[in-house]
Amino acid sequence: MPDLPLSFLHRPADPSVTAPWLLVLMHGVGSNEQDLFGLAPYVPEQFHVISLRAPYAMGPSAYGWFAFSVDAQGERSINEAQEAASRKVVAETLAAAAQQLGIPPERVVAGGFSQGGIMSLSLLLTQPKLMHAAMVMHSRKRPANPPLTHRRSRWRRDKMLARAGAQRCGSNSSIRLFGCVGSRVSTSFR
Repeated sequence: MPDLPLSFLHRPADPSVTAPWLLVLMHGVGSNEQDLFGLAPYVPEQFHVISLRAPYAMGPSAYGWFAFSVDAQGERSINEAQEAASRKVVAETLAAAAQQLGIPPERVVAGGFSQGGIMSLSLLLTQPKLMHAAMVMHSRKRPANPPLTHRRSRWRRDKMLARAGAQRCGSNSSIRLFGCVGSRVSTSFR
């Protein structure tokens, strides 16, 4: 069991896998590490699955990666200091998990739902050497992050995120971004 800076749940990869992958999952605002850990049985056995708990308590069993507010015009603003601190500790956690499990960055995927998706995409865009890809579910890119130059996803209505949060992007990039809709999990990772 890895020793990591954030609380987490871990489903190990099948011990017979010689080149395992690491999937680090981050829940949405107001949830916890148990939320996305329910996906672990559907993730291919060549993956270690680690589901993180966000660092900011919001209530009993409810955590967030950063505080945010919505003004009367529907404009969102986030606590930038909390987001930066969370991104830093997630980067440390991801690097520590990969190092302790012997997994190189080219076999690491960070994924998240809603606010957890914001965190995984922010990490990919600001520290791409830490991971191979981001899996973003019902989420958006922070305006402060570098622009996306590749997008592969489909939009579905989400009560927490405005449709305007989904950006249209070009198709020339080395960034691998996986957007998930529905219940299919790709097994194309080798």
